[in-house]
Amino acid sequence: MPVLKKISSNQSGLSILRLALASSFVTLSGLLGFLAFAAAPPSGTVSPNGPNVAWAGTGTGVPPAAGGEGDCTDPESNCDAYKLTISGTPADWIAAGKQVHVQINWTLPSTDYDMYIHKGTVKGPIVASSGAGGTTQEQVDMNPASSNIGTGDFVVHVVYFAPNPGDQYNGVATVVSAGNPPIPAPSPISGFPPRFENYNPPAAGPGTLGRASGEPSIGFGQEIPGHPEGRALFQADVQTLRVTFNGCAKALWENKPAPTSQEDFDPILWSDRATGRTIVHLLTFAGNVIAGESSVTDTAPPGNDGDVWTPSKGSGIGSGVDHQTVGGGPFAPPLNLILRPYPNAVYYCSQALVDASCARSDDGGINYGASTVIYSSECGGLHGHVKVAPDGTVYVPNKGCGTQQGVVVSEDNGLTWNIRKVPASTSSGSDPSLGTGSGGRVYFGYADGDTKAVITTSTDKGVTWTQPLDVGAALGINNVVFPAVIAGDDDRAAFAFLGTPTAGGLQGPKFAGTWHLYVATTYDGGATWATVDATPNNAVQRGCIWLGGGANICRNLLDFMDVQMDQVGRIVVGYADGCTGGECAQAPATATGNAYTALAAIARQSGGRRLLALKDPPDAQTGTAPGTPSLSAKRNIGVVGLSWSEADNGGSTVNAYNILRGTSAGAEVPLATVAGTQLTYVDNTATDPAVTYFYKVTASNGQGTSCGDNEISARFTGSSYSTGGFIVAADPTGDQTGAPANADLDLQSLAIAEPGSGANAGKLVFNLKVADLTTIPNSRMWRIIWNSPNSPGSQFYLGMTNDASGNLTFDYGTVATATVGLVLGVQTTTRVGSPDFGGFTPSGLITIVVSKDKVGNPHVDDLLGALTARTYATVTDQIRTTNAIDTTANANANDATANAAVYALVGPEPAVPPPSPTPTATPSATPTATPSATPTATPTPTPTATPTATPTNVQLLNISGRVFAQSGPKVGIGGFIVTGSGFKRVIVRALGPSISVGGQPVPGTLQDPVLELHDSKGGVITNDNWRSSQEAEIQQSGLAPKDNREAAIVATLPAGNYTGIIYGASGTGIGLVEIYDLNSGSSNELGNLSVRADVQTDDNVLFAGVILGGVTPKRVLCTGLGPSLQSSIPGALNDPTLELHDGNGALLMGNDDWRTAPNAAEIQATGLAPKDDREAAILMTLSAGNYTTIVRGVNRATTGIGLAEVFKLDN
Repeated sequence: MPVLKKISSNQSGLSILRLALASSFVTLSGLLGFLAFAAAPPSGTVSPNGPNVAWAGTGTGVPPAAGGEGDCTDPESNCDAYKLTISGTPADWIAAGKQVHVQINWTLPSTDYDMYIHKGTVKGPIVASSGAGGTTQEQVDMNPASSNIGTGDFVVHVVYFAPNPGDQYNGVATVVSAGNPPIPAPSPISGFPPRFENYNPPAAGPGTLGRASGEPSIGFGQEIPGHPEGRALFQADVQTLRVTFNGCAKALWENKPAPTSQEDFDPILWSDRATGRTIVHLLTFAGNVIAGESSVTDTAPPGNDGDVWTPSKGSGIGSGVDHQTVGGGPFAPPLNLILRPYPNAVYYCSQALVDASCARSDDGGINYGASTVIYSSECGGLHGHVKVAPDGTVYVPNKGCGTQQGVVVSEDNGLTWNIRKVPASTSSGSDPSLGTGSGGRVYFGYADGDTKAVITTSTDKGVTWTQPLDVGAALGINNVVFPAVIAGDDDRAAFAFLGTPTAGGLQGPKFAGTWHLYVATTYDGGATWATVDATPNNAVQRGCIWLGGGANICRNLLDFMDVQMDQVGRIVVGYADGCTGGECAQAPATATGNAYTALAAIARQSGGRRLLALKDPPDAQTGTAPGTPSLSAKRNIGVVGLSWSEADNGGSTVNAYNILRGTSAGAEVPLATVAGTQLTYVDNTATDPAVTYFYKVTASNGQGTSCGDNEISARFTGSSYSTGGFIVAADPTGDQTGAPANADLDLQSLAIAEPGSGANAGKLVFNLKVADLTTIPNSRMWRIIWNSPNSPGSQFYLGMTNDASGNLTFDYGTVATATVGLVLGVQTTTRVGSPDFGGFTPSGLITIVVSKDKVGNPHVDDLLGALTARTYATVTDQIRTTNAIDTTANANANDATANAAVYALVGPEPAVPPPSPTPTATPSATPTATPSATPTATPTPTPTATPTATPTNVQLLNISGRVFAQSGPKVGIGGFIVTGSGFKRVIVRALGPSISVGGQPVPGTLQDPVLELHDSKGGVITNDNWRSSQEAEIQQSGLAPKDNREAAIVATLPAGNYTGIIYGASGTGIGLVEIYDLNSGSSNELGNLSVRADVQTDDNVLFAGVILGGVTPKRVLCTGLGPSLQSSIPGALNDPTLELHDGNGALLMGNDDWRTAPNAAEIQATGLAPKDDREAAILMTLSAGNYTTIVRGVNRATTGIGLAEVFKLDN
């Protein structure tokens, strides 16, 4: 953990207060504008030969988009879009040696813009981003040679984060040199890659071991009876955790701390596999002097791998003050010929701002000799972990020797050192790592420019290096941190790293990456490699990873991780898990926020070849039953959500996962079986709040079934839909400072609710419970704090304050943490204003209600991370934990993992209590709209249901729009209006693969539709595959899509305007967007339905099918629009025609220009007549039934974007 670092201006976090103001009202026409480009000029093209292109922003920045892209208004006024086309092919750009540099500039440092680059459309994937604060520019490089970039259309989406009047941004895209030649991907290995199982300490609330495991080290003692692999020792802050693996994903975790582990500065551990000695070293800080303290333990009695420790002299030299490392191995000649009580040399190395030095111990780390400077200004001060080869050569890797990475080498037992750089490498923010094989081959792994996981080898001690290989390329990795390398036999090595496919600045507060642990392995000396995701479906971190020191919230993982080999050659990775608990583990990729934990985690090889050929298991290349899945649970709003990660499929496809449940530990029985492709399950039958449910998940393949040693509990901790809320943190009663006094400051629990109705609908309600508030003394503070990427100081707070004069106030604001005295983080609050409501009861319940736009505008599934509450007996802006009277100690996560206090917003916005299992109206029939009078077009069947409920008057119950879904403005859109009061429960569906007519599949359908549901306040709910979320609710509606790739959203909505958008996750095709009314008997109804799409010819025209329910006929107005859309979107249909068909396909009426209709005067009297005479309209009185409208171009020849609308009128 570096403690002496200057944070540059572009790394110091955002300095502008991010406040989201009122959102604009969404209508369908507004949505059309949202999809249009606004920059001036709106687009440009670059090729390898140029030219460069420039543009200017045109947005007003009102209101500021303080919540990022999610706060962009419709139409956009606070965001700006520029379409950038990179022409040619990737091969053209590689041949030219060029890439594209995109930069936006402005004048004032107090202004802040963020930049996101999407591929294809503004709804496409983010391939690069830049969101620094306190600067006057954002910039990214886009290399078309990268697999996630390529060529084609991109949208440079600029967010007006904190604009100043008159300080408009200007953008430029320039063609620049691509620098070093592209690093090739390796050829894959033959045979099975290694497989892994993951381990965490057992959940024990505040007593959970390894809760502070940033920058962990791991090592192994020698063989003991029953455990030929040896026991692992894992350094987690001041804890030394001894881990004994007992098979079937079981492990015994014990804390065996060294007596010198008293202060938590830069903990480091190293184990000598050859002797069984483990050394633990930590820095101390006393009297403004940094020193080191160390102890050693041995496998041999009485040490017993941590039972008994022997303190040592630490370093014993005038060493550096930071980033120390300990390692060892055989002596080099001639010292290798001397017999010594301890056979191996031990080296201690550290840095001192400019230079770095190493010292050698000849007695196993008890005493050290004089230090030797290994470099001064030739390389950056910070370095990686020292490694010693079998021949005694000593290596210290460094991430910044000039503009390259390299290694500092001693071949004479540390007396002299030489710097040997790696050609064509690029310096980075993470330390490189190396391993040495049994024959001396060096494997050097590094994060090349922080974007690629690159490895190279050397057989001459780093004098020359082989062609570097990008081992992350096959998995599309575009950002990398924490390289860690270990080698066994000379031809076998493993390279572990954290990576994400998301490109862009990984340290930016708005970086949207999802990080996993990857392990690359070679079995032929580095010629071929296999890279596997060791934590699939289970993120290690969400968002940014901060590498610059200081107190950034994204620095929870600190600076490195470790990989070692046990005594039988297994690969074992020690890492910190920053996304623990079901709330974080199950958050979708689109969620912002993180758990910000640092829980001890071990990925242990469970299958495949090992790093020692003689220790390969007999089934290394034949396959086994799967390993044990890693399981997480989340219990809220009446359901239990399970997700699991399977990093060991046994070498063959998993056919099924088996979910077991019980009401007591160890008593689980089968509950369900799901397909081997499904990694989540929603249990909506776990409804008894008095019961704690226990779950296990096993995996099955052709070889057998995994063992079930992954039991997890799901306790009832409240509900976000209840008045009391969902309890996220708890604290024992009576543990406050000065107890039994200060009962008003004795914390008991913290809960969060999201009401679905009433004055607080759509807001966040925080319920903080203390022991007693019968009397409130003066000079008291109660504070609730959480981490957020949308806060200028990285945290928000809410609070109640009773000042020295007895003035009671409620506050909300931001928190910034400053680094003081090298390592001390001091949190300081800045009050922004008063929350929407604040109050308390004498029994000790403090309730604070806040609008979401006051605290970063979090959306559904977003995470409020690292939640904590504190109380103080003084009023001050500084909220140090050391001055607190009480602090919540125990997070209340459903599975209690890592004591992670995290809240995941449940939405939809505003939320209401979950509906009963049986909807008010249950669709039953299967109407089909197939107009026989239109043989050239085959309308899509209207939705597979007709509601059985029978209101007195005809109501619009459903709209079903068949569209040719493309990208950009040519996505498919279904709009609807909820009228009246109260709430309307609907299901919105996006279909593709299952679309058929007459039982025959429709050709050219959208194969993987994505659905978005937008409200009028900027809220967005997104679904790709419907089983990934709300599975139970969707199934209960009776309208679950037939294909798992299709999308659906169930939502309970207040009166307002809503829009459903359908597009392809990849590709284009015919899709169906549908909206169903699930409670047609309610006081409100669907007052208007509309579908927008790109109208082509033949079957690719616009179909809108509707269901009318009820008895009394109603007048219904249908319109087909085109020309009136041209002001907001290019390419609109110039002259639409409209047809209305009944449920049997019979043509009821057709129209070209609405003024030619026989009842044109009546149409005009509705106030809803089209604005352009070329547009079409049909007004008829209709009874209950199924109807289809068809919008085409005139003469069935013209094309363009069209809009079909259906209005139910009052008679």
